[in-house]
This record gives sequence, structure tokens and C-alpha cells, in this order.
Amino acid sequence: TGKYTGSLETTNPRILRIAEEQLIATESYDFQCFVALTSNSENNNTAVVMVNVMRQAVVAKIAGGKERTSGTDQALVLDASVSEDPDDDTSSTFYFTWSCVNTTDNTPCVENDGTTLLTLATRTANTTTTIPKNTLSTGTYEFSVFVEKGDRNDTASASVVVTQGAPPTVSIGTLDSSKYNSEADKYLQLVGTATSESTVASTAWTQVGTSLGGVFVGGSDTLTTGVIQLDSLTAGATYTFKLTATDVYGESSYAMVEVVMNEAPSSGYLAVTPSHGEVFNTDFTFLSENWVDEDLPLLYKFVYMVGYDDAETPVADAQASASYSCLLPQGVAEEDNYTVTGKTYVYDYYDAHGSATDTTRVLPVKLTTAQLANISAALTAEAIESGDPETSTQVVSATVGVLSDEDDGSDEDQRRRLLASSETSALRTSLLATLEKTYAMSEITQANIDSMMSTLNGIVSAPNDLTTATAVDSLLFATKLLSSSVDASIGISAAGTGYAGAALSNLLLSSMFNASDVESVTSVSAANVSEALRYLAMAQLDGAYAGVSFTMSSALIHSSSSREEARYLGGATTGTPGSSAKVYFPSNFSNVAKLDVAVSAYVDTRVVTLDTDIYTAYDPYGTKVVTKMYGDSKYNTDLNSDVTQVELMDEDGDVFGVQGMSREIIVTLQATEQIDTNFSGWKREEICYTSGQVIQFDCPLGLQEYTCDSSLGDVNGAYFLDFTCPGVIPTCLGWSEVEGEWAHEGCSVLNYTSTNVTCGCSYLTDFVLGKNVTASGVDISYTSAPTPLPSPLPTALPTAVPTTLPTALPTAVPTTLPTAMPTTLPTALPTPVPTTLPTPTPTTLPTPLPTPVPTTFPTAVPTTLPTPLPTTVPTSLPTSLPTPLPTPAPVAGGLVTAPAWHAVDEAGKTTSSFEVSLVTEPLGIVYVNFTSLGNTAMRPAMIEFDYTNFDSPQTVTVSAVNDWIDQGDWFTDHIDLNFTSTDECLEAENRSLPCGQYVPYDRFDGVNSADGKSLRMDVNVTDDDTAGVAVTRTLTNTTIDNYGDALGDDTYGIRLTSQPRFDVTVDLSMVGTESRFSYTDVSAVTFTADDWNTTQYVTTSSSAATGARPVCRSAAASSRNYKQSCDELKGRQDAVGHSIASSDPFYTDTIISIPDVQIYSTIFYDPVLPPFFKEAKFTDLLNGVLITFDKDTDQGGFTGSFECFELLNLTVTKKIEGTEWIGEGSMCSWTSSSQLKVTFGSEPTVVPGDVVRLADDMVRSSDAAASLRAMNQTTVI
Repeated sequence: TGKYTGSLETTNPRILRIAEEQLIATESYDFQCFVALTSNSENNNTAVVMVNVMRQAVVAKIAGGKERTSGTDQALVLDASVSEDPDDDTSSTFYFTWSCVNTTDNTPCVENDGTTLLTLATRTANTTTTIPKNTLSTGTYEFSVFVEKGDRNDTASASVVVTQGAPPTVSIGTLDSSKYNSEADKYLQLVGTATSESTVASTAWTQVGTSLGGVFVGGSDTLTTGVIQLDSLTAGATYTFKLTATDVYGESSYAMVEVVMNEAPSSGYLAVTPSHGEVFNTDFTFLSENWVDEDLPLLYKFVYMVGYDDAETPVADAQASASYSCLLPQGVAEEDNYTVTGKTYVYDYYDAHGSATDTTRVLPVKLTTAQLANISAALTAEAIESGDPETSTQVVSATVGVLSDEDDGSDEDQRRRLLASSETSALRTSLLATLEKTYAMSEITQANIDSMMSTLNGIVSAPNDLTTATAVDSLLFATKLLSSSVDASIGISAAGTGYAGAALSNLLLSSMFNASDVESVTSVSAANVSEALRYLAMAQLDGAYAGVSFTMSSALIHSSSSREEARYLGGATTGTPGSSAKVYFPSNFSNVAKLDVAVSAYVDTRVVTLDTDIYTAYDPYGTKVVTKMYGDSKYNTDLNSDVTQVELMDEDGDVFGVQGMSREIIVTLQATEQIDTNFSGWKREEICYTSGQVIQFDCPLGLQEYTCDSSLGDVNGAYFLDFTCPGVIPTCLGWSEVEGEWAHEGCSVLNYTSTNVTCGCSYLTDFVLGKNVTASGVDISYTSAPTPLPSPLPTALPTAVPTTLPTALPTAVPTTLPTAMPTTLPTALPTPVPTTLPTPTPTTLPTPLPTPVPTTFPTAVPTTLPTPLPTTVPTSLPTSLPTPLPTPAPVAGGLVTAPAWHAVDEAGKTTSSFEVSLVTEPLGIVYVNFTSLGNTAMRPAMIEFDYTNFDSPQTVTVSAVNDWIDQGDWFTDHIDLNFTSTDECLEAENRSLPCGQYVPYDRFDGVNSADGKSLRMDVNVTDDDTAGVAVTRTLTNTTIDNYGDALGDDTYGIRLTSQPRFDVTVDLSMVGTESRFSYTDVSAVTFTADDWNTTQYVTTSSSAATGARPVCRSAAASSRNYKQSCDELKGRQDAVGHSIASSDPFYTDTIISIPDVQIYSTIFYDPVLPPFFKEAKFTDLLNGVLITFDKDTDQGGFTGSFECFELLNLTVTKKIEGTEWIGEGSMCSWTSSSQLKVTFGSEPTVVPGDVVRLADDMVRSSDAAASLRAMNQTTVI
């Protein structure tokens, strides 16, 4: 009938799937299926099915929610535009009739005067009706709308609570379904809006009635858009959710929506027959009956589980038939008695499903590998030839089931497998090829993807049986399955996710990551694994709302995928299951990372932990093969953790490049080998007595030697030696795409324990822990010799050796990252050293004193007094103690230890620091905060002191704020230290102290500190921004037809490379002498500080001016040799020039050079030739001439009668000018589009043999695409 306009082409030849909106309501369709043998098409048959399409009811809806609030001072808008016609019938129109009841007393609604009935629209095509403000009194009103379309109608109602004034306006969007299913990993998004004449201060979602708790996805209950976890709701129940908004004045209002939960089909059963059979030899039938549900029609999907495992494999997609016959794989050996569990899922109209199971036994068949291969090949070939992808998949699945059962782990089995390894490898390779053929003829549905992913997992379940090429192809096929799910927007089921994770885990153990040809196999495969996992995350998140997350955990891969709106990204930690690896993004992350997306745009986060090192390969002997991709020689290191991948993507899977952030991403990684944190075990103590003395230390990493140097000791050359052994500490590494290897830049250790390391990183990539060995450290100490001043009697023996050992351990400075414990000290990689090293402090000399003892020690009692001696002895002691001097009042101040100036850079590679402490003990708390001009950041931004820590220096780190503004190669900022205090004189009195103890830190002016250092510190900031104008392309291509009309245009983009202080205008102008053919659609583009990095596009086009048309002319008409080249445009290239106008000193033409954009014009030759004269002859009555063309023309744009000179050149070969030859008053007209009639006027002189000439550039073919006009056309009458 032609009424069906959909496609009759199918992927699976046995199934025609008709999409929604393809069939028209009330129509009947006959669909015919023609079936023939591929070997003999004459052996065929047909079947016909009639499809009657029933009409669906219209659905009335009122926008805003089931119940909502409005104010007396607000107009009330009632909107029924969300009403639906599922049939989308355009032959009739919606009409709306509104009514109202005051539910307080169930009376008709009246206006606020109490008597006038409220007038509402009746049978109007308008979808909305508005009640003006101050029309209704406070109260509760129920508004109903009667919706009619043809002979179909429906009614909907909504309540409005009218309150005094103008509270916030709250509305909830209409739900997209009448019922929802209580399922895991399924969510419902409630989209609300809240506006106010003032400002909305807060919003909150609540459940009306008994609160279930945990209904909303974390944090969304405080947003206008709330996301509900549907599995927290009970099937068959109805729930009401309320969105409340409160403004800054405390006025609140609300809207409510009702959610109806669906009940799944029930009361049915499944029977799998026969009760037992053999793999390959038995067809098993699933029969699912007696299911009850009100939401018809029902669909049936059948799956199986080998043994009693819960890993489900579909045998076919969901179908209308309640029975299905298929092959099943053999069951698990004797322990499960070869049991296979069948299961049916029965779906209603809303996709709620009930399920039932039954078991059967699938017994093995004794086959050699060769026999198994032959049977599998024969059955799959038959299935593929007959267009049956489901059976083909079932055969492949059954085959890998037999392969898996062959390996029982015994010694005999291992010997047998070694002998048959080439056969099994070949069979697995063949099965993969068959599965790919099956995929090519399968529909992309979730069940089919699950089934093929399950089968693929079976193929790769024995990684040692896979050749490298088969492993590589298997990984690519897994990626193809996942990308197909994404492209078809069908998502992936939990079962499919599990099979994908298992298959990828198996492939990580294959030879493609242990290949000898590392560069071409391992490195590419590592990238392919990342791509597959990216598609898996995209499939999991398909159709997901903000706040939703999914996980996957397999033997070697653990992943977490989550979605959030850009505005809410950050301030939370994301981890992976089965691993302590986690990532913390700083708050307001989309701005910090400069993602350049709308605040409401979805941003997906992918965190994956790989339990094996896929970036390092091993040869067949187990020797590590250093790759160019990971672990190259620049930072030679042993890795000490799993690899953790962190990515941010948009909904389309495009990865955001996050780097150079001013605020760190916190990445916690779990160490593979325990980290030594027993730092006391790194300490050794000895005494040096003479130069050249060699001391050996037995360190954890081996013997270390130290040679003594007496010049470092006391007057006798002796000194204490506090030695710190080299030790292994962790380093944080990120994969650098630029350098092609692991690197530490931009990623540092913040803290670590024996098992976990916390890294601070300024970019996103793959992260891993490395090992580093610190340099040994030495601290020297001794007691000084006696002073030369005389004293009456020595008070104690001077000592040549120190009385105590040092109290602090040396700081070990790591250098580079060795792969094994180095024999020499590393040289270049600074690494933070633990700050909590224990400090053993012996309080007395070692006993007995070490030998040899210096010979110059003084004797126990001096035999003579030191020289010089005092000349007299005081005759008496003072009669009284001297009067003590008054104690000056303490002076407030800060001790600042800082460089002369700080040097930092915006790229974050260089930072600085300073230390602050107080001079005097405060009574209360002293706060020191730090301010700058905005280009410098201090961490922490404020420090505190009290009596417990006032004299302990606190370190402040200085870094540059990474903005986008060009401020020159470098510029200066400064840091001010500002002191405030809670000290009060009253507090001194409370502590019985004189008020002089009161230190007024809050009045400290901050000009100079107690140590004389300025409290305003200069900072030199190296800028990493460069003002410039980026042009996306410097060549555009345009096309022009041979007449001169523009055909195809092209575009190029312009944006700035840094944020300007003032608006920047880029003016466009054509340069060169031939610019008349090329144009731009705008003459200038302007950028502001808000949109400077948003690319603005310029469209270029080419066309000929009127005087230059046509650009290609024809040769003589007789030869019909129309030129196919245009000298006017041959090799033509115009250009767009650019100039800058701005008040920003860095955006001037003298500083910035913008390249010209070339415009290359290409002629497009019209293949349709212009019309040619065919003949010209006198009319039968000899009163005119009929001129016939060889094709239909556009008639030169003329209709009716017109002056002939407008279309004909009236100069003829007889040299007769003007119209004399066709007579005064002659006229022309078209009798058809291919024939022109000349009607003579009075006294014509034309005779046979005269020549008729057509005016140039007037007539062309009637073809709408034609551009060539007739030129030099003449014919003889």
C-alpha cells in the first residue's frame, strides 16, 4: 500500500524489527517473508502476517506537579502542553477545557470578592490558561483539564495551594512514564525548578509520609534536580515526593509529584525439556507459561547458567513467543552432575520482569580436539548460512565449554595439553573468527551483546592457549562489542559488565603483554585495553543521571564510573572496589581544571585499577623487556603498585585534558610491597678520633663507609658522627604523554604509611608508585674547648668529646629512581623525606671512653691556674645583691625566616616557602593570615599560635595562582603578614600576671618583625601565559560554479590564547588584488574576558561579481566545445588579513602577528550542457518562426508574450538591423519549455536561409542544478 515507510533491510535475516513511529494507527499491514536456499534460490517459499495497529488513548497532563503552591500576588499559569497523543495523529487537533473546585468546601471556585465565579477557558486550542494575580483568595483549589482529540479524551487534575504574598515559585517536570520498576542500578530523575522575586536560599526534596531513607542519590536531595534509587522503593506502591524552596526572607513554597511503582509479572513457571541430553546432540526447549500481569504485552527472554553459578548467558533476545529451542553447553563435571540451570525473564509493557528457573543435565561427548573443531565448524557454518546467529553463538559457546572441561589440572592432562596446544590454539582462533561473523549478522541488542561477550570470555578463558595475534584480535573484538553498545545507546547489563571484566582480565595474562615484539604489540595493546575500559564506562553510564555511579570488579581489573554535573564536580573521593586506590578532586573542580563546559553539562569520571603491569613485557624466559612506552631509562625505577587510570570524559567519551592545575588532585595508591617506615633502623652512631679513620656501617641496604676528617671536629679533631643509612622511600609517578615515560614532575608524595601512599598531582593520567633510594646523611657535633678567659677555679673538666648525641636525625634527600638498589648515590630527583624519624638522644658519654684517648686532655686538677691569673683577690663579697633592673614589657613580633625574594611560576614547577614564629608567649591565640595582590597563593592561608607552639616555626608554602592572563615574562607580587590576637589585659589579670605581660598582637602594625625582617615579602612570578590569536586553519577551500554562483563555503576559527584585560577586536579584511571573488560573513570578531577561549568561526565563500559572469564561457556553438577550465579562477588564491584593536597593552598589532587565512577557490563544472538550437522553421501559416531546442529550457525566465529583442539577437547575416526582418509589432512566446515561437509583425522581410541568433547568457537547462547558459547560439531558418 506504500503506507509503511520504514526499512525492510535486516541485520539478522530472520528478524524484521520495526521501529517506533513507523506504523500508523488504525491501519492494517501485510508483511511477507520470502525464504530461499542460498544454493538454489528457486527452492523457496513465502509466509504472510497481518499486523493491525490499534489506536491508543490520549493522555492528559498538567505541568508543575500533582500539587504546588502559588501566592496571591502572583499570576497562576495552568499548562497542559505536556499532554500526549501516543499515536501522534496530525489529522485532528487537541482541545482543552478547564474547571476548578475549591476543595475546602467542594464548591465551584470564586474570585476573591467571594461571589464572582472564576472563569476559565473552555474547548480552546491554547494549551495554557492564566489566572491574574490577586484573583484568588488563600485556600486549596483543584484544577482539572478535559483534553479531547477527535473521539479520544482524557482528564487530569492538579491541586494549587494559594498562600499570601509572593513566595518562591516551585515546579516539577512531568514524569516520562506512568510506572517505574524497582530494580538495582535504575534511577529516576525528578526535575524541579525554583525561582523567586528575591533569591532562593535553599531547596530540599522530601518524601511525603513515612520516609524510607537512602532514597535519593547522595546530595541530590538538596538540589532542584533529585535522583531516586528505584530499588529503594517497593513494587506496587505509590510514593509522593515534595520539593520545597525557601527564599532569603524565610518564605517557602513547594510542589509535589506522584511516583507509581510497577509490579512484575507473576505466578508463572519455566520448564526445560528434556531432563537430560548431550552437548551438540540435543535440542533443549524452554517453555514459560501462566504469567499474570495487567500491563500487556509480555515478552520472554531465556538464559542459562552452567551449574548453579549466577553468571547468566542469554540464548536469544527477548521475544513474544513463550517457548524457545536451543543448544546448551555441557554442565560442570561430576560435582554438579553436569547440571545446567535454565531461567526465564518475563517482561511487561514497562519492562518489569518476573523470573523462574528449571534445571536440566547436559552430558559431555567424548571428542578429540580435531573432532570438536570439525563438529563446531560444521554446525556454525550451517547456522550462518541459514541466517541464524543465535544458534551460531550457542554452538561456539558449547565448544568453549568442552574446551574448558578438558583441563582437570592433572599431570596427565598437562602432558596431553602440551601435545594438543597447537590444536586448541587453532580452535580458539577459529572460534573467534566465527563469533565475528556471527556478530556481523546479529542485531545490536543488550541480550545479544551479553551472549557474545559471555562467549568471548569462554574463548579467552585459557590465555596460554591464545596466540598473540588471537589475543590482540580478541581485545579488539571486545572493544567492538562495547562500542556497539554505546553507539546503539542500549547500555550494558550487569551480566554483560561481568563478562567484559572477566574477558579483559584473561587477556591481561595473554602473550600480547609478554611478546618479544614489545613496541608493536604490548604498547598498542595497553592503549587498546584503556580504550575498551573507556567504552565499558560509557556503556555503564548510558542514559544515567547526575550523581549515579557504577562499579566493576574482576580478577585483575577494578573500575568505578560516575556521572556528575560540572558545577558539582569535586569535593569528594572516588575509589575502586577491591582496592584501596582512590582519587580526591578539589571542590569546584570544573573551574579549577578549566574544563570549559556548561555548569549543567555532564562530566563522567573513570577510575580503574589494573592488578597487573600491562606496560612492561617479559620474554619467554621471564626476563623483563624494557619498553619505549613505559619504564624507559630516564627515571629507571621498580614500580611498587598497581596502575591506576583516572580520566574525565564528556557524555560522548571525549577525554578532557587536565593538566597544570594550581590545586592538587589527591591520589592514594596501595603499595604492592610494604614500605619501610621504621626510620630508627636507618640510624647509626659512632665517634671520629683521627683523620682518615674509616668507619663501616651495617645498613639495611648493605655496608656503607665513612672517612673521618679531623678538621670537622673540636680542637683535638674528635667529633660525634650521627649517620643516616640510605633507605627506600616511595615516589609518585604519572605517565607523561609528552616524554613518553613515567615521570615525577607535577606529582609528589604528600604522606605515606607502610601500605598506602598519598600523592598530590596537578594533572590526570595513569598513576603508579615507584621506589627511590635516599642518599646517606651525616650530622657532626662536639663540645667546644674552654674559653681563654681566666676563672678563679675551673668548675668542671673540659671535655674533648661531646656530652650528648645529636637530637635530630639527618634528612635523607632522594635523588633519582633506580630499578635496583644503586651502588652510587642518585643525582637528580628530589623527594620528600618522612618528617617523623625517631631521635635517639643518649644523655651521657659512652663508657668506657673509647681509645685512643687524646693526650692533650687536661689533668683532673690543674697544677697551675690558667694564665693570665687575676692580680688580686676580692677582699670581701658584696654585702647585698644588686637591685634588679626593671623587666621591659614584652614586645610583640613575628620571627620570619624567608629568602630575599620568592620565585614561583604559574606552571607549578617552582614554589617557595618561609617560616613564621612568635617572639613572646601570647596569652590567647594569635592568628597570622597572608594576603597578596591575587597572583600568589599561600598554603596554609592562615596559621595559629598559642602558648604551646609560639616559638615553633610553622612553614608556609608559596605558589603562583595559575590564571590565564598574560602579564609579561614575569611580574611581581607581594605577601603581607597580618597578625590578630585574642590577647586581652583582662586575661593577664585572670592569670595573676602583670598587665605588662599583655602582648597586643592585634595592634601589631606588621611593618617589621622582631628580627628586623620586613613582613611584606616580594614575589617574582614567572608567567606561563602568552597573549596571542590562534587561528584554527590557515587555508579554507571554497567552490564556485562555472557561472559564478557560490556553491560550497568553508570555515576557520579564531580564539585568544590568554585572557585579556579589555575587549579585543580582530578585524577581518581581504588582502590582495583579486579579492572580488572571495568574502567573509563577518568583518570583525570581538572577545571579552568571559569568552576569550571560546572559538568564534568565520565563514569564507567565493562568488563572481555581476560584471564577471559567467566565469567560464563557451566556444563556437557548432562545436559545443564548452570550456572545462576557467582562466579567471585557475590557481586562484585570495587571503583574509587580520588586525587587532584593544586597550590591553599585550594585544596590539606591534606585538602579535596573526597569519593570513588563504581562500582557495575551486571551480565546479556543471555537467549539464546548456540548451542548443535544434531547428528553426516557418509556421504552417507562414506568419512566424518556430525555434526548437534540443532540451527543455528555463525559458530565459519569460512567460506569456514578450518583445523578441529581449531573447533574440536581431542582427542577422543579411546585415538587417532592428526588427525590420520579423516586422513591426512582432512578439515572442514559449509554446513549451523547448520551443519558442516568433510571431511576425507587419511587413516582415525574413526568408529561408536567414540566421537566428540567441542572446548570450539568457537561457539554460530546466534542470534545477544547471548553471551553464547558452552562448553563441545560431541556427538557419
